[in-house]
Amino acid sequence: MTGDQSSISPAGQVAPAAGRRPVWQFAPPRLSAYVRIALTLVAGMLIFTSVALADARPRATNAEVQDAYDFAPLITNRQARAVPLGITPLQLERRMHGESWNGTNRFHGRTWKICITYPVKDTGVKDKRLGVIADEWTFCFTFDNRLKRKFFWNS
Repeated sequence: MTGDQSSISPAGQVAPAAGRRPVWQFAPPRLSAYVRIALTLVAGMLIFTSVALADARPRATNAEVQDAYDFAPLITNRQARAVPLGITPLQLERRMHGESWNGTNRFHGRTWKICITYPVKDTGVKDKRLGVIADEWTFCFTFDNRLKRKFFWNS
């Protein structure tokens, strides 16, 4: 019988050839494998807790946010996403149920760019450096008074 052949055991089972391990038998894990697993778990827990504790700023009420944003109407993300490009500032004001005085005007070459900002409802926080802030949607209009772009800013 050659070294790569199996022999029949007395109980009728096939036994592996001498000097070879069965295919499905795994070596016992080494200590370094346990250390790697433990380090991976610890790193994962650190990342999770740092993300959970990242925004420890106190929450601001919707009334405080509205006061900080010059009484602009608070909107939802769903409302902002539903705004189509190409509308006028007056149409935007109707869709958002009020006018926002939080705007910027920029002159680029021969064109004006007007951007209007609306705060998002239930996202206000009290920042030590900036005061009361919230997530914002900014809608930018070109010189022809049509909505060209909209941006989301996370507080």
